[in-house]
Amino acid sequence: MGTIIIDNTNKILMNIDKVKDKALSLAVGDITTIVKTGGRTPRLTGRMMAATRPNKVSQGHYQVIIPVVYATYQERGMRADGSHRVRKYTTAGTGKGFLQAALDTVGRNFNNLIRNAARMEGF
Repeated sequence: MGTIIIDNTNKILMNIDKVKDKALSLAVGDITTIVKTGGRTPRLTGRMMAATRPNKVSQGHYQVIIPVVYATYQERGMRADGSHRVRKYTTAGTGKGFLQAALDTVGRNFNNLIRNAARMEGF
């Protein structure tokens, strides 16, 4: 009588991809929430915050989209050519790097997001 080895490698690899996708989905959702609920996001009219949304490009690839013409200008704090710097933001405590600050906040918590995603996928 021989030994039977059951190879579940493909199943495990598929589940790892699901966990990765779920963790990134959670991260993009958290980044979007931080940008929409304030954080350091400039908010004279709130249009930029309201327009922010997550977008799934493909499996394991996500974006945070802010479809407002001046969003990049506000994030950098200056024009792309460096010709004009934002000197004063409309709301105290807001300013350039608002999206990077949200990324950094979520990045510090990414291990927990991976654990939560693994639990959601049955690990």
